[in-house]
Amino acid sequence: MTNTNINPIKLNYSANFSTSANTSWLHNTESKNIRELTKHVMSVAEGETFAGDSWTWHIDEVTDKGTEPLFRGSGWKSLSGEHVHDEGVIDVKTSLRVSKKMLASIARMEKKYGLLNKDFFVEHDECNRRGGNWADGCILTCNILQDLHIAVAFDGKIS
Repeated sequence: MTNTNINPIKLNYSANFSTSANTSWLHNTESKNIRELTKHVMSVAEGETFAGDSWTWHIDEVTDKGTEPLFRGSGWKSLSGEHVHDEGVIDVKTSLRVSKKMLASIARMEKKYGLLNKDFFVEHDECNRRGGNWADGCILTCNILQDLHIAVAFDGKIS
């Protein structure tokens, strides 16, 4: 039986954004909720972008083996600055979009267990697919707790 009362390891992330007007920002953080960090990077990138400009951002996991890309995104502001288009959160490995509810559930599980491996997927059965390049789910595994396998659905449901 797996001991689920372990102390979570601190999560290390590197976050950065840049705009087409050459504004950029790099931030390394420890023990930050991945969902809150993603929201923060997206809002800073949007706030630093001028009307008619675009931005890109990415978040990497920092481990003892180096830096591994995790999520990315981009967006643009209209010339008037009133309309903002945000691509959302994209998994770097699969190029699938990740829902906010799924990201929140992943953050809860990482708070409980520490850094987890994330395998985003699309359902094989077309009737059950979300479509629109969205990830239908994510399997979370752990290198330390070999028998830990957590499924997170598009709507954030954990099983």
